[in-house]
Amino acid sequence: MVAYRFNSNSILVEPIPSRSQTHLMKAFQNIFEKLNEAGHKPQMVRLDNEATQVLKAYFEKENLSYQLVPPNNHRRNYEEKAIGTFKDHFISGLCSLGPQFPLHLWCRLLPHAQDTLNLLRPSHIDPQKSAFEILRGKLHYNKTPILPPGMRILIHGKPHQRSSWAPRGLDGWYLGPSKKHYQCHRVFCSKTNSERITDTMAIFHKHNTPTVSIQEAAVIATENLKEIMKKTTNIGEAQLQALQDLAKNFQATSKISDTRSAPLLPQHQPITMPNRPNSSILPPTDNVQAPRVQQSHQNPVSQPRVQPRRNQVAQPIINAPIILPNTPQQITVHPPPFQNQQPHQHSYNLRKHRRPNPQNANPCLQIATPYECNAVYDTDAGKMLEFRHLVKKYPEIWIPSMANEFGRLMQGVGDRMKSGSNTMKFVAHNAIPKNKTVTYACIVCDYRPLKSEPNRTRLTVGGDRLTCSHATSTDAADLILIKLFFNSVLSTPQARFITTDIKDFFLANNPSLSPEFMRIRIEFVPPEIITQ
Repeated sequence: MVAYRFNSNSILVEPIPSRSQTHLMKAFQNIFEKLNEAGHKPQMVRLDNEATQVLKAYFEKENLSYQLVPPNNHRRNYEEKAIGTFKDHFISGLCSLGPQFPLHLWCRLLPHAQDTLNLLRPSHIDPQKSAFEILRGKLHYNKTPILPPGMRILIHGKPHQRSSWAPRGLDGWYLGPSKKHYQCHRVFCSKTNSERITDTMAIFHKHNTPTVSIQEAAVIATENLKEIMKKTTNIGEAQLQALQDLAKNFQATSKISDTRSAPLLPQHQPITMPNRPNSSILPPTDNVQAPRVQQSHQNPVSQPRVQPRRNQVAQPIINAPIILPNTPQQITVHPPPFQNQQPHQHSYNLRKHRRPNPQNANPCLQIATPYECNAVYDTDAGKMLEFRHLVKKYPEIWIPSMANEFGRLMQGVGDRMKSGSNTMKFVAHNAIPKNKTVTYACIVCDYRPLKSEPNRTRLTVGGDRLTCSHATSTDAADLILIKLFFNSVLSTPQARFITTDIKDFFLANNPSLSPEFMRIRIEFVPPEIITQ
């Protein structure tokens, strides 16, 4: 059902399952209540001859006067034009939907289409205000962001809505903003087939917004300049010098574009560039960084970059040739000499910026991506490998690493670890109480080149199958407290700050707590642990 409010020039819509009297009556009641809550209670209703007796009785009950348009003349009704306007707007929104959007959710897109349409329509009461502002007040985009409808999204699953090892993101579709919540959205979750409110999501656009290319912008600027020159009769020396500088810039731009782009026809003469610092194809020398590893002319594939140690300074390679790809002939440009630069005093070696050290590196390294965890990237195989794969391919590396983990959790291992934390011990099957649930063991592998033990293996418990009555985590400080603490340190003159870290901290070293049980495959237990 589509309703049109003349004073505010607003269009209101309500989905109905059928044209029955009950459904028409319920849809009109919803629209009437929305207008009444907004302070725009209608006094007179104009409708066509399809009004039912139940609807007319409702008008008399609410003291609403109504008028029927002449028979077979629907053009007298303002609503007919509003129906066409909303239909065009809604169809344009449907054309922007994702290719796999479930079309049975079209009714859930109506509030989004209604609000965006009323934002575009000026009000009859105050043309400076939109129809949406007259009915619902001014829209604050920072508080209620609006996105195109029907986009494919990835919904962030809150910790209390998912299990411990469940994926952090769920596939879904964007429906519209949630006007009752701050910076939240109405989304449809494909897994649960239900609508929910979320504040965190990743958006996957179907189309990219077209932009003006450099060539098109140059053509447009040239045409505008041409029209201005036709209207100008006298050109001074300053204007003439500006035009000459503009022509030189166009020539330099055309040379660069011709050099970097592959020509349609093969060139018979090779393109060579002299070895001078003022080459137009190079950026300013202050911002240019020398290549870390010299490239070969025969194999233009770039070699892996190796990060130097903290106590070493990377020495740039002087006059190393730079090979420009995607050209029919290789063009080599020699950059000017560089001065040795000292490292910045605040350039810390963060984990996300580190690279494996060649002295303790192995064919495996950890790659941190948003969609992969508990695995190590094998450079030979070119894929992520878990512990069950690593122990077969590199047993000399990962079997001792697993033995060290058992030693930390139990009573040590061999001569290299005399004692452990006594967190875990082996028990027989008949020693497990009947009221206990046996969970699984999850093995996490990581490569930490800056640690004393770069190949690290950690044994975790599948907590999604356990029900613990006691606390399973430590209390953490509030974010506001941390900010106040840091601000206090930074604002205090001559202040010093120190932090400490606890190694091998286990929550299970409490004899008063009831133990939990997990099962691990025998082939994952190292032989020296079995012997011990």
